[in-house]
Amino acid sequence: RDGLDPRPPDKRIGAKAWLLVQIIAAAPLDLWPEVLGGPPADLVALPVADDFVVDVHAGWRIAAARQRNAEWARALLRVDADVPPHRAWTSDEALAALLDDDERQARAAAMLAQDVLRPGTAEAALQGCPVPWNRPLVSAVLAFVARAVRSGAPAAIGGLLPIAARGLPVDGALDPVAEFRRLADEAPEMTVLPTALRRAANVLDLRRRFLEELH
Repeated sequence: RDGLDPRPPDKRIGAKAWLLVQIIAAAPLDLWPEVLGGPPADLVALPVADDFVVDVHAGWRIAAARQRNAEWARALLRVDADVPPHRAWTSDEALAALLDDDERQARAAAMLAQDVLRPGTAEAALQGCPVPWNRPLVSAVLAFVARAVRSGAPAAIGGLLPIAARGLPVDGALDPVAEFRRLADEAPEMTVLPTALRRAANVLDLRRRFLEELH
């Protein structure tokens, strides 16, 4: 009757915690600034008793996605940056989709500048970025790929290169085709990197030639 499911989606989530998540998710987000006295950026930083902070934030995440609230999405993405999202949460990328294009690209560029990323994070951030990618994001992608090549870490860019081949602009001042071919020559031959980089460069070159024909 109340729309709450007493069965947690995962055995690692307690029944009471799951009810708390659902109750918070069902409340209008405008309620919290009125009750707690502050903007979302301040509220998400408040301490939560009895180790329920993850569950409170999970409820707010679901509410932000349901209510299409970019201010709450922005605040939650900042404060939860070091916490791996549980599958019962609304994902980081679902929240990022509520931000405007420039914010999404700036977020992706900042993530790519980090030394350590959770597997799949870079790919997910780029997958959701609308094109055309701006110059800071393009520079961040090329720098990320270059670092991965020089460290001999094919896993870091294996899923990213096909996304980059579709998203990198081919008519700007930076030349990703030349950069990927140069990096392919530098990459360790015993890895998949040379082939993956040349494949991405070929896709970018094909896109560039199509664009030239259209013009």
